[in-house]
Amino acid sequence: MRPKQARRDKPARTHSMTVLRREMTLTIKLHTRIRLAILLSGVSLSGLSYADEGPARIMPLLRGYEWHFDEDRFRALPADSYHALLKIARSSDHPGYIRDRAMAALRLYSNDEVWAFFHESVSNADNKIRRRRAVQGMCETFAKEQSQRVENAIVEMLDSEDPHLRVKVARCLRGLSSVSAQAQFSSYRSKISESWELKAVDAPLKH
Repeated sequence: MRPKQARRDKPARTHSMTVLRREMTLTIKLHTRIRLAILLSGVSLSGLSYADEGPARIMPLLRGYEWHFDEDRFRALPADSYHALLKIARSSDHPGYIRDRAMAALRLYSNDEVWAFFHESVSNADNKIRRRRAVQGMCETFAKEQSQRVENAIVEMLDSEDPHLRVKVARCLRGLSSVSAQAQFSSYRSKISESWELKAVDAPLKH
């Protein structure tokens, strides 16, 4: 009885294997077509940048109740990750503290796109605190390599009504080596009447 049963089962197994092969062939063809469509659209499956993927992969680095700027972790990101950081920093869809943290991370990228962002933020920030942080970010990112450019962008804010912004600007100018920056700083310092402001301006600079 067993040999006869085996002979009857064999056609069923053969049919199942045939169906499985067909399904595998169709799956392979489908994946091939999808890959071809993506390649034709100009996007590589293995070459997606952080800009293409959006800010989702960077957001975990910006979250946390006791967050601090971890330079090593951000330096480990791909070189083009500043695109995603710019998207986050500019987007009103994110809370202010997330945007500020993205701004802090942008200090690692001293290129024209990041300069444009800081310049825009310094000129058109939607609140005082954001403008102060933009001045600090611009200074820390570009003061060494583009000191004259930084000086030109911020010097007029020594006349700002915001004393905390004036302190940020003055401290930045104090760290620049140009004669004009030092002259502007000295002139501003000589006019300070509040002791706290003078103390803040004279505090040691970070190097």
